[in-house]
Amino acid sequence: WWRSLMTTAGTVLAILTFMIAYVEDWKPFTTTKGFVQTLYFAFVTGTTLGYGDVTPKTWQMKLLCVFYIPALVITCAVLVLDTLTDWFTARFDKDSIIENWIKTHAFRRLKKVDFNNDERVEYHEFLLGMVNYF
Repeated sequence: WWRSLMTTAGTVLAILTFMIAYVEDWKPFTTTKGFVQTLYFAFVTGTTLGYGDVTPKTWQMKLLCVFYIPALVITCAVLVLDTLTDWFTARFDKDSIIENWIKTHAFRRLKKVDFNNDERVEYHEFLLGMVNYF
C-alpha cells in the first residue's frame, strides 16, 4: 500500500507542477524550454535547493505552493529513503550474508590445503586436504 500511496502522491504532484507551469505561462506543453523549466522548478523545489530563479509570480500560485512545496519535499525524501532501504535490504539480506560467510570460510580452508604455498590448490593437495578433513 505504501508504494501505491507514493505513486498517487507523485502523480498528484506532477499534475500540480504542470498546473503551476501552465498558469504561470511557462508553456510546458508547447515548448521544450517550458517543459525543461517546469521539471527544473520541480527538481530544485523538491530537493530544497531553491535557487529562486524560477518562481511563481501570481498570488494564487504562491498560495498553492505553500501546500505544494512541503508535499513535494516529503515525497522526494520518502522516495530517496525508500530507494536506499531497498538497496541496503538487497545488499545485506540474510541469504547474501550467509553466502558471503560460507565463501570466506571455504577460502580459508582452501588456503590451509595449499601445502606447497604456491597460492594454488592442485588436485593432489585437494585430495590430501579432503582426507585430512574427514
